[in-house]
Amino acid sequence: PAQFAELLERKLHVFHIFTAIFMSLMPIFFDSYNPECGNCRPVPKPYWCGDWVLGDGSTECVRGDDTLAGVYQFIFWIIVSLIPMFCTGSMVRIYLSVYLQERRMTKYNFGDEDDDCFKESKRIRNTMLLYTSSFYICWIIPIMCWHAPHSTPALYIVADFFFPLMGFFHMLIFTLPKCVKYQNENPGTNKVVCYFFVIFQNQIDFVKRVIIVKKGADLNNASGVDANSCIFENHNQSLNTENMATTLNSQNNSSQIIVPVSEEGNSIQQAESDAIASSF
Repeated sequence: PAQFAELLERKLHVFHIFTAIFMSLMPIFFDSYNPECGNCRPVPKPYWCGDWVLGDGSTECVRGDDTLAGVYQFIFWIIVSLIPMFCTGSMVRIYLSVYLQERRMTKYNFGDEDDDCFKESKRIRNTMLLYTSSFYICWIIPIMCWHAPHSTPALYIVADFFFPLMGFFHMLIFTLPKCVKYQNENPGTNKVVCYFFVIFQNQIDFVKRVIIVKKGADLNNASGVDANSCIFENHNQSLNTENMATTLNSQNNSSQIIVPVSEEGNSIQQAESDAIASSF
């Protein structure tokens, strides 16, 4: 990783920045930024004109270049194809590295079952499948529904439904270990209930504290004791205790400074100190 960061990471950052700037500025010189179903994209106007992928071949373009739109559409599909391949390949590589490491370590494990030896790789595999599935469902399928030639309104509805759910699915996957732990600690609890308690744990604890404080205030009111006066009295008692402790320490320090004249004087001072300490 250190060699990769030193040799390629900075160069890749520079390449990505300049590529994004170049790809964003190019359509400006050909008047190719035009509306498409409420979005501003590098397409001709109207977007169904010309001979490109989404064109009908008969309508004349009023603005923009259909050839440039076809090039951008091709680049878009290349990127869309590479992203899931890269993400899936990365997940599989991570899983295989952990699995092979655990497989090499099995010969040093004595008395352990195979399930315990491959516990970490199984956890990574399940997480990989969940994250990758949510990515395909919420990213790849909507893009295919939106940009497929002659897409129907039903496909647009499916794409609009799944596309915003990626963050929600990732939240469920991220909190799944805590949910499983809560379910193991509370057998018989439904998975939905576990998610509710795990996600809203802080809010539930806050409500419990408010209820406890409210019940304490109601008990004080029922007994005829004002909650504010109790707090004030407790505060005064703590202050008095601190003052008395400070006085005791000062008296003990002063008794240590006095040079004893005789053993009788020492016994008197010790008796006074014991009397003061017993009063507290």
